Amino acid sequence: MLEWPTLMLDLSLIREHLKEVRTRLGTRAQDIDWDGLHKLDQERRDLLTKVEELRHKRKTVSDQIAKLKRDNRPVEALMEEMRGVGDRLKSLEDSLRDAEERLNALALRVPNFPHPSVPIGADPSANQEIRRWGKSPALTFPPEHHWELGESLGILDFERAARMTGARFAVYSGAGARLERALINFMLDLHTTEHGYREILPPFLVNRASMTGTGQLPKFESDLFRLRDDDYFLIPTAEVPLTNLHREETLREAMLPLQYVAYTPCFRREAGSYGKDTRGLIRQHQFNKVELVMFSRAESSYDDLEHLTAHAEEVLKRLNLHYRVVTLCAGDLGFAAAKTYDIEVWLPASGWNGKFEAVGNGGWAGIIALPAMAAAVQRGYATAGTDTGHEGGTAVFALGHPEKLADFGYRAVHEMTVKAKSIISAYYGDAPKLSYWNGCSSGGREGLKEAQKFPADFDGIIAGAPANYWTHLVTHSIWIGQAVHQEEASFIPPSKYKLIHDAVIEACDARDAVKDGVLENPGQCKFDPAVLQCKDGDASSCLTSPQVEAARKIYAPATNPRTKQILFPGLMPGSEMGWAGLAGPQPLSIATDHFKYVVSKDPNWDYKKLNFDSDITLTDKMDNGLINATDANLKQFFAHGGKILQYHGWNDQLISPINSINYYKSVQHAMGGASKLSDSYRLFMVPGMNHCAGGDGPGSFDTVSALEQWVEKGKAPEQIVASHMTNGKADRTRPLCPYPQVATYKGTGNTDDAANFACK
Repeated sequence: MLEWPTLMLDLSLIREHLKEVRTRLGTRAQDIDWDGLHKLDQERRDLLTKVEELRHKRKTVSDQIAKLKRDNRPVEALMEEMRGVGDRLKSLEDSLRDAEERLNALALRVPNFPHPSVPIGADPSANQEIRRWGKSPALTFPPEHHWELGESLGILDFERAARMTGARFAVYSGAGARLERALINFMLDLHTTEHGYREILPPFLVNRASMTGTGQLPKFESDLFRLRDDDYFLIPTAEVPLTNLHREETLREAMLPLQYVAYTPCFRREAGSYGKDTRGLIRQHQFNKVELVMFSRAESSYDDLEHLTAHAEEVLKRLNLHYRVVTLCAGDLGFAAAKTYDIEVWLPASGWNGKFEAVGNGGWAGIIALPAMAAAVQRGYATAGTDTGHEGGTAVFALGHPEKLADFGYRAVHEMTVKAKSIISAYYGDAPKLSYWNGCSSGGREGLKEAQKFPADFDGIIAGAPANYWTHLVTHSIWIGQAVHQEEASFIPPSKYKLIHDAVIEACDARDAVKDGVLENPGQCKFDPAVLQCKDGDASSCLTSPQVEAARKIYAPATNPRTKQILFPGLMPGSEMGWAGLAGPQPLSIATDHFKYVVSKDPNWDYKKLNFDSDITLTDKMDNGLINATDANLKQFFAHGGKILQYHGWNDQLISPINSINYYKSVQHAMGGASKLSDSYRLFMVPGMNHCAGGDGPGSFDTVSALEQWVEKGKAPEQIVASHMTNGKADRTRPLCPYPQVATYKGTGNTDDAANFACK
């Protein structure tokens, strides 16, 4: 790719011609906080004025003090005034530095103006072909993939590279290594001897200022490799060191243009496209590149770009490689033109079923759910997943980046869906005839958010254990954290979880007429942990009084202490073996991260200080539907035939299963009753299943087939047969029933056989 460098626009230009700047950059589909930029610039200028006034006053008063001292006159009053001036000045200077840093961070996200010749468009479909050279060879044999040829010839080795480093690296061997070196030398010799470029061998590590100067930072920091103990970065392209070659220098006009060429290895966190396009040398984390960079006069810069392009084309002509030159549209230009989340699409090379299945995330996302994508491909689906715009399973990304929080909340999934459908259409020549969503936990929330906000994206949605009431879910996690750490004696050691669980099963298992160690409907179990209270002291066979109170709070809903309003339902009897997730030595980090990086914006926030009244009001106000997916109006989704299959394990140890029931009932109410909902939305509660999977109950079941039958054949699931697996074999089956029905034993036959139960 050949491009003219992007530079940060001067703030005075933005300030004095804001309307024109916004109009000219509107074609780049940018998400720039112009109002925030303008207000911050005004704040900085106001602070600068105050600082300069105080500095002037300090100098004036200092001169007065010096004169009074020479005249032996008292100066105490002025000295006291100066101390106050100094304190105010220091405070204002600190505020000014902070404002300048924040303003610079915003300004660095404003790209350059696109040239008038750049096509207007939002995506690569608007790119324009300028010319072609050569012809595609007509082959008389089926071509092999380059990685297959490379491996069969012994010149490329991906397996050994993966062992020594990891995926997305290659070993060039024998003729492969010589060929790579020959191509590099060919290009360097061509550009230096015939095109007049000066060869540079730059450092492969650069500092933060160099990355910022070329637009790599701050926008693309997550795509870069950085040294842990030093603020150095491995270069993503030789353009970075070459462009910084004359940084902080003044070049004489007569010297221009300056032409440089450099070979370097390059390093990027390439996500690529999973499936067949991840094989071989495409989207490697390390690759070799010969880069051309030209320093030019502004008035001749675009003519020089044409010369540079011609020099690059000459390489391909001499190698007799056919090619085309394309002008990128404004929305496809580099530097802040594209969103920062990665999208990966897997396409079955054969046997595509004509449908699309997108998969969801867990927690704060930050990774792509590859196993779920693999499962979709195995069923013949084209599939897609997203990390929602950041890497890593924490919420650090949200601090100072509200746009990334919007990506996590809803935008990344929707954009992924739109782009994935376009890729599928281009690859197969046909759009997917049906589109499904499949996710649990945060993935369940994402699915419900899609139905609420983008009802046309999917025809069917599988939403498992949805974290849809996000702000109150994280509140409930802190509720339990405070309960078990109210005092040192409140903590329940994991060794006592089985004690409590056994007592629950003993008290309530027989209520469903089958003693199998699983509660069919834990809502009927009225268990008080006080039955386990120690008579004296502490022991492994009982709970202390503080532990009893902590257990009661785990079962109880999180509640506003002032209004007594229920904020989020508690965990259910039967969930005890998984309590370490919320009741462990530290609260669940998913929850604390929300209050650290989203609400308080303080990484040192203390969970023990959360106020379940005012802090929750603030949390809800700040979210305002950004992450929460609680809108009960699904009429648009249902109107085009959309179906929701929701499931939730009764033993869920992270998200109370009552939350799913509450949301289902809210939609039922909005639709006008159960009879108007059953053809579009069904909820299945899973006895004995933990969060999304696992547990003592039948936690293995096929929701995809059930949804396919419903959407494609109009056959709503009256029950779903689930299995409990031991060592890969089913040792118990049980029907899962549409809520509020439960599986009821018929009274005869093996209780481990689903055929002996009916949904009632």
